[in-house]
Amino acid sequence: MQAPTSVSVLALRERSGLHLLILGLFLLASSLAHATPGAAHVAGPTSRGALPTDITPVTIAEGRNIFHGVGNCYQCHGKNGTGTFWAPALNDAEHVHLVSASFDEIENRIRTGVPKPKRHLAAMPPLGGADLTESQLRAVAAYVFSIDRSHSRGELGATR
Repeated sequence: MQAPTSVSVLALRERSGLHLLILGLFLLASSLAHATPGAAHVAGPTSRGALPTDITPVTIAEGRNIFHGVGNCYQCHGKNGTGTFWAPALNDAEHVHLVSASFDEIENRIRTGVPKPKRHLAAMPPLGGADLTESQLRAVAAYVFSIDRSHSRGELGATR
């Protein structure tokens, strides 16, 4: 068996370094491609979209009235969505059961409920257990959307 020459060892080291560099770049690209959207919540409020064009300030006010009235949302989520030990705050930047906190996602979460809460004591039944119409559901979703954004940007909907 012949001992490797210094030229062949040097070539082997260069190829190994190149392979490691390529492998590292591949792993980095792969992890970026599979990252969970919105997981870090760094992108800010603009990444969550806007309210649908049919939602007006009157709709948001109706949603607030439903939230604090017939919807009984405030019983678990607190007055103005500040949270309780039963359910999370809805007016802060932490979205325990949401990814993007878009209007559509909020509306769907209210519609389907939260059967297995991540941190709080009470499961949320569909529609929060209330008998809401589709327009009432959209109004509550608009109110929740508005108080989430008002926490940091002072938008319409927050009454503290």
